[in-house]
Amino acid sequence: MRHKDYQRKGITLIELLVAIVLIAIGAGAVSAVLSSGNYLLRRSRNEARATSIALAHKESLLAHSYENVLLGIEQGNEDIFHWETEVQELFWAGTSKNIPYKQIDVTVTYPDEGASGNIANKWKKLTLRNLIPYPFVHLERRVMDSSCATSSCTVPPSSFQLVGDLTITFNYPVVKDLNVFYNIAVNITNPAGLAGTENIVTKCFLDGAQQGQKTGTPILSQPLISNNTVIPNVAAGAHTLQVRWYKDTTSGVISITRANLMMLAFETQN
Repeated sequence: MRHKDYQRKGITLIELLVAIVLIAIGAGAVSAVLSSGNYLLRRSRNEARATSIALAHKESLLAHSYENVLLGIEQGNEDIFHWETEVQELFWAGTSKNIPYKQIDVTVTYPDEGASGNIANKWKKLTLRNLIPYPFVHLERRVMDSSCATSSCTVPPSSFQLVGDLTITFNYPVVKDLNVFYNIAVNITNPAGLAGTENIVTKCFLDGAQQGQKTGTPILSQPLISNNTVIPNVAAGAHTLQVRWYKDTTSGVISITRANLMMLAFETQN
């Protein structure tokens, strides 16, 4: 028996054209996917860079104390990114104490790239906001040493005078309770005529008015004077705190060796 001959079929022109069209469509689709992926990658990269710039400027401001975060607007550029920081002092709505806070806005603006990589006439904007509450507690200090050479550095007789320059000026926008501490180390430079019953008297003054209890410290037996005074409900606004002293004798000469004044100011709760 003779085997049947099989006919060989070749690729027709139409089939070749169809194959070319399909390959072209596939290549175009792959190119579009790659181009779109590259665009999305660039957009994500720009968003990440803008976020990084905004965070850096925000954290730089937050690293400062409330008083040192300065109000106003600052601007700058980093490559295609324009940044702006704005600090405002506002007040909590609905509070009778009129308590302030600072609002930080950091905005980064940059051009939106088109899918082909060109810079389109569109802009993207990223804004971060942070609030800094007004401090509940403030600490103020004044320190003196033996370099004091004025007449206020020796204890006067009979009536209160300022101890050296133990003065603190402050200005808070809310009512405060003050807790005041002071220490004064003295040296008797001339003991002539001093008796064991004679004292150095000290007291706090707020805006020229006496506050709290006065202390009487024996001159001969106690070279360190310490006191603590609480001054409640100090009104908002500018004030001056001082420590004043005198000796209840006209004898002897007593001067400052070292002194410090510390004030803790707490927001009044009532």
